[in-house]
Amino acid sequence: MKRKTMVSILAGALALFMILGLVLSILPASVFAASSSAIKDELAELEAEAERIQQEKADLAQQQAQNTAETEDIVTRKMEIDQEIKLIHDEMNNINAQMQTYNQLIAEKQMELDDAQARQDQLNQQYKERIRAMEENGRISYWSVLFRARSFSEFLGNVSLMADIARADQAMLDELNAVAQEIQTAQAELAEEKAGLDAVDAVFSGDLLNQIISASFAARETGFPYLGIYSACSTMSEGLLLGAMAVDGGYLDTAAAATGSHFSSAERQYRFPLELGTTRPPQSQWKVTGAGCAVLKRGGDGPAVTCGTVGKVVDFGVSDVNNMGAAMAPAALDTLLAHFRDTGRSPAYYDLILTGDLGVLGSRILKDLAWEKGADLSNHVDCGEIVYTVAEDEFQGGSGAGCSAVVFNSYILSKLRPGGGLRRVLFAATGALLSTVSSGQGESIPCISHAVAVERGE
Repeated sequence: MKRKTMVSILAGALALFMILGLVLSILPASVFAASSSAIKDELAELEAEAERIQQEKADLAQQQAQNTAETEDIVTRKMEIDQEIKLIHDEMNNINAQMQTYNQLIAEKQMELDDAQARQDQLNQQYKERIRAMEENGRISYWSVLFRARSFSEFLGNVSLMADIARADQAMLDELNAVAQEIQTAQAELAEEKAGLDAVDAVFSGDLLNQIISASFAARETGFPYLGIYSACSTMSEGLLLGAMAVDGGYLDTAAAATGSHFSSAERQYRFPLELGTTRPPQSQWKVTGAGCAVLKRGGDGPAVTCGTVGKVVDFGVSDVNNMGAAMAPAALDTLLAHFRDTGRSPAYYDLILTGDLGVLGSRILKDLAWEKGADLSNHVDCGEIVYTVAEDEFQGGSGAGCSAVVFNSYILSKLRPGGGLRRVLFAATGALLSTVSSGQGESIPCISHAVAVERGE
């Protein structure tokens, strides 16, 4: 019994031992299995974190690359800005140098022009004294001087004296012609330099002499592209009209309108040689010796040509070559009325209506004719009325292509500048389209007038 009990105890102990061993063998396996799963999860998390870190590193590398590119762009842009600032600074220095050079050129050209005008004034004064002396002694002819000789030797002496006088007069006339051409050339060059231009695309120019030789000779000296025009004493307004149309149409960037006239040459060509000492009638005018030039370009801050009216040839039946005012007044009226009709403007729209060289008598005729047509031209003045002073006693005033050119390009344009008192001017120069042949044949005088509106911006 004891044996059985001991065997049972031993068997139980052995069974218990085996069970405990089995339990002990099972427990570590379960614990190990649980730790491996957690590690795998942790490893997965670590791998995911590694991927995230790698992505962040890639993003950081991309950001660094982008920042580097942006930094390079900023540095490049900064260098470009520095270079641009330097170029602007160099450009400003260059512009200042150009301005100084232009000012020197303008000063030199103005001095040349002043010298030429001073010589012209001196020669004109001498010539006026000569002409007045001839007029005051008009009763004495060259023939009477020659045939008053009491001997053949005295006759030859008188012939020699007349020849010397004629040569002196001709030399003075040639010198006046040369000075007039010099002034016209200087005016064109001065206008170009004042506008700050390297070159004028085209010059519209003409004058009164045969085949517009003064304008052509001036163009030969300046070397500008040249379009010769002839509209007698209305050449200035025609040149402005053509030049403005060419620039406004985009055909030219810059254009110049120029003209001039010379007393002695015009008198010799259209009337009588001055050596004859022919007395002038009271309705006559004194040709202006002078020239003017205007440069036209797109933009700028100067007075602008806003519109214009091309005139028609009008013949009032006047055939007296000494009465230009009466001949040209109807042509001026026709153009002015056409301008008012086409634009819808009244004469009162303009501060000043300026005609070319009608003179005192022609201006009165124009105003009377306009009044009959219902137009009030009380704001009208003529260049021929104001170019000379009353003390100069030039009968009906000035005339010639240079008359309107001088007055408009100096006095009137200065008044159109800020503070000058004028804002709107209608400039209508007038011209008599006669020739020595037509006058010799007894033909009446066809006339023309072109109108140009010149206004100052607000």
